[in-house]
This record gives sequence, structure tokens and C-alpha cells, in this order.
Amino acid sequence: MHVISELPEIYFFEMRLRATTEQGYRVATNALIRFAGDCLIDEIDRKTVLSWRKSVLGSDIKEVSWNTYARHLRALFGYAIKNNLTSLLENPFEGCGVRCPNRPPKTVKQRLIRDSRIILVGMARSEMKTLIMASLHPAWFWRTVFETFFYTGIRANELLNLRPIDVDLENMTICIHPEVSKNFDEHYVPIHSRLAKYLKILLLNAKARGISSTEQLFNVNKFSQRHMRRTMDMNQLSRFYTALSRKLGVHVSPHRFRHTIATDLMRQPKCNLHIVKDLLGHRSISTTLKYVHVDVDQVRYALEEMR
Repeated sequence: MHVISELPEIYFFEMRLRATTEQGYRVATNALIRFAGDCLIDEIDRKTVLSWRKSVLGSDIKEVSWNTYARHLRALFGYAIKNNLTSLLENPFEGCGVRCPNRPPKTVKQRLIRDSRIILVGMARSEMKTLIMASLHPAWFWRTVFETFFYTGIRANELLNLRPIDVDLENMTICIHPEVSKNFDEHYVPIHSRLAKYLKILLLNAKARGISSTEQLFNVNKFSQRHMRRTMDMNQLSRFYTALSRKLGVHVSPHRFRHTIATDLMRQPKCNLHIVKDLLGHRSISTTLKYVHVDVDQVRYALEEMR
């Protein structure tokens, strides 16, 4: 007999998962434990799951978060049933997902991009002039992070795992290795000419700081006295975007740049879904379609073209 907290580790021992994916399973498991306690797996029935859903949905978590919890826990309990770790015959998390309401498009408006650059440029100039650390320090580094997400649309985890050797300024490409790619596929992202100068400065500073060709490139801890960790993690990246969002008054995040670049590219006459799919590293065009948003002005223009 096993308690809930044991299930993820048993599952991880057999499955090949990344650390970030494992963390998602642990978050879902801990959320269940907070509601039901660390009881035996057998004690979690469908009534318990539905009661948990009713108690947290809309107040503590949103629909999309609940569905993520349910998906992870459905996999864990399905594994437990299949491998006789429980006497349960049916998966209590089967079919307990909820319909998510349609949200506004997750794109970053040009005004916010402009305002973000103004903020980061102002901070960078202030740091150079006064030698006093800005609130977003070092500003030149965070500007490079911002521009990399804007011009490439890569995932946050992919950026955090980039190494100097992955950035080829001669051929103007960034290599996303299968070990860090979400779908385990290696792909190359072209470097925009406007991004190249920021990456060149980053690579020069990385070399000056003794970062080897196979070490983490985007590591704020190497360029700042304020940050003292060995490697840069998702928490440090999230804190930057949280602070920037507060200054803008609107939420911005790395993932929203993926929606933005997909939508902007599809507005170009010579672009097609296959180009966007390859850039974002998707296997399926159906996934890419979720990242492309049509606004009211585009619909209006199409209607006006009717004869």
C-alpha cells in the first residue's frame, strides 16, 4: 500500500522526464495532499476529486491550472492502477477536466514592447552613468533576455539551457538541443540582425567572466553582484518579468512572445504556417494554430476587401 506522496517518485523512477516536468507532477500532487492529506492512494475516489475541484476552482486556481493538475494526477493514478499499486479499478481523475473560458489573445502589443525598451534602455544608461544598480540589474543583461524572447519566440526553459556553443553568429543561428526541447526535437532558430548585436555583447561578457563554451550562457549570477546563485533558474527569470510587468501595468511573460511572434509572422504575405511551426519547434500545425490570433482589425480589413 502506498500513500500519495510516494507515487510521483515511483513514477519518475520508470519514466524519462525532465526536472521541470517532474516539478509539475510534484506541484499537482502537493495540491492534492493539501486538500486530502497524505492518505493512501486507495482513499482517493471520484467524490473526493470532485469535492476538491469544487473547493478550489474559481477561488484558488483557474480552470487551466485545474486541468493541468488533473492531467498530471490522471497519469499518476493511471500508472498506479496499471502496475497494481492500488486496489482502485477506475481512475478517479478520468473525465474531471473543465472547459476553459476563452481568454483574450496572449500577445504583447507594440506599445508595451516600446515601453519595455524605454525602461530597460533608461536603466542601462543610468547604471553606466552612476554605477548604481538599477532595480532590474544588470539592465543590459535583461535587455538581451527581452530581445531574445522577442526575436526568437523560444521557450523559457530553452533560453535557460542555451550555451555559448549553441549561438552561432557566423551562420546566424541558435541551436535548440533535443535534451531541452519540449518535444525532444533538435531545431535551429535564425538570429535576427537586430538581435545579433545583443548576443555578441553577451558572448563577449560571458567570455570575460570565464564562462566556458558548454556552460549556461544566460546566467545573471555571473554578471551581477546582487545575484549569487550558481546557475540562473526559472524563479530569477520570472522575477524579472514580474518586476517589468509591474512597471508596465500589464502582465508580460516569455510565453506571450511566442504568441506574439506567431501572430505577427502570419500577418506577413510571404509567411505560412509551416514557417511558424518550424520556428516555434512544434510537431503539429494544429498546435501552431493555437498561437496565431486574428484581431478585429484584420477581420474588418478582410470584410472591406469583399466586393
